[in-house]
Amino acid sequence: MADDQAGTDGVEHRARTPPRSADPVLVVGAGGFLGRAIAAALVEAGVPVIGLGPEPPAGIPFRRFHAGRREDPALLAAALAGVTRVVDAAGTLRPGSPVASPSAALEQEVRPAVELAERAAASDVRRLIFLSSGGAVYGPAGREPIPETHPAHPTGTYGLAKLRAEHDLAALGARTGMAVTRLRIANAYGPGQRVRDGQGFVAALVDAARRGAPLGIWGDGSVVRDFIAATDVAHAVRAALAAAAPPEVVNIGSGAGVSLLGLVRTFEAAIGRPVDLELLPARPVDLPWNVLAIETARRTLGWQPRIALADGLRATWAAATGDAA
Repeated sequence: MADDQAGTDGVEHRARTPPRSADPVLVVGAGGFLGRAIAAALVEAGVPVIGLGPEPPAGIPFRRFHAGRREDPALLAAALAGVTRVVDAAGTLRPGSPVASPSAALEQEVRPAVELAERAAASDVRRLIFLSSGGAVYGPAGREPIPETHPAHPTGTYGLAKLRAEHDLAALGARTGMAVTRLRIANAYGPGQRVRDGQGFVAALVDAARRGAPLGIWGDGSVVRDFIAATDVAHAVRAALAAAAPPEVVNIGSGAGVSLLGLVRTFEAAIGRPVDLELLPARPVDLPWNVLAIETARRTLGWQPRIALADGLRATWAAATGDAA
């Protein structure tokens, strides 16, 4: 049992021993797009996984699964039993979510994440991995890959909420001794991603191609983004859980940018058929450029992306249609 001591701020501090690689991992949001990929990657590596989410995804042998929401205190307490490592892959907001105000976004996104972390710290969890957003947190940046040290000036409520959650979790970790790592994820894509307003350009592209419908693109398609396969994200989470002392903030992306129009052309070449496009008026909210620097992940986690964009797009199409192209 870890030794306890009272901090000067009245918050209990624990001298926490590092988690063992064989300790179970709780994946919160295990039924979601990235949560499923993370759980599958951990199970593949022989790590016992406990899941929490609305319902268990098919095909993943969880040690146990707790069906419900992370806001349920009793359910969360049961899920945390015997756990030393937690991955928070849950989330309420999406980049395009309509919210009445920034305060509403903070209430929807930040409070559940902080309450989860507080209960994890009280349960003697030693490491928490929080999935943040590299695409939304940084805001405007120059045309060079964005390092973790770049000032964060989110332009939307989603990025603001993610950044506030990051700050609150970092403060909680400093007070309690629980190691908190915030992974700033680029635009993740892959099999199983659902089409949602304001999120998932690749999912929308695949859906439009399946239906033979035009794909709407805001502007002329020159906006540059960083796309990362969900499997690569899952392996990054696995590396962060296994690292002896991961950094507090780590970018997880491809390290290279592609315009939306360029991604469409790569997709067309990968599946062997064209996609109709509908160019819509540009929106001021869409930043012209966002690509993450990933040297920190390479150096500290021993991780780098392995799935080329064309291969990832081809696999996503095949999973959605059964067409191996």
